[in-house]
Amino acid sequence: MNIPKKNGAHIGLIVFGFFFLPLFSFAQSIELNDPQILSVTMTINQCHVNYAKTALNKSNNKTVRQYAQTMADNHTQIINQTTALEKKLILAPQLNLISRLLTEHATNRNEILKKKRKKDFDIAYIDSEVALREIVLSLLKNQLIHQARNEHIKNYLSDMEPLFEQQLDNARKIQTHLNR
Repeated sequence: MNIPKKNGAHIGLIVFGFFFLPLFSFAQSIELNDPQILSVTMTINQCHVNYAKTALNKSNNKTVRQYAQTMADNHTQIINQTTALEKKLILAPQLNLISRLLTEHATNRNEILKKKRKKDFDIAYIDSEVALREIVLSLLKNQLIHQARNEHIKNYLSDMEPLFEQQLDNARKIQTHLNR
């Protein structure tokens, strides 16, 4: 990641990494059942929708706004698909440690983003998207897919992986452009 010397917007991301990554290393050792996995899935996607709404309210950058709108649309659609899967399988999401950690972090990070000055906001938002998406992909690949017992859930999560990877690639491209 490029951290320009002239911009302090990356401090929050660095703090994010030192605080949040060890928690998720611990969380990845937790065994989840299918309803808990669905809860994590819902939480992840709601976090992205909330970040996107903040970006749409604060950013004046056309590229950032387009990315945020795509995130809001994609993740709202995934929330709806997850709800449909829950109904089909007659499962209700179960709150768990990972869902709580994600919600707590996302709420705190979103409050930090809302307080950013316009000129620092875009970099902070995209940096948050990259960092969260890296954690989400790690959870998805290393824990959620492997722990899912129901084949419908396992396939659903596996189908999500390429979309999240593409979104991460897009966020990194925007990040590189903003850091010039």
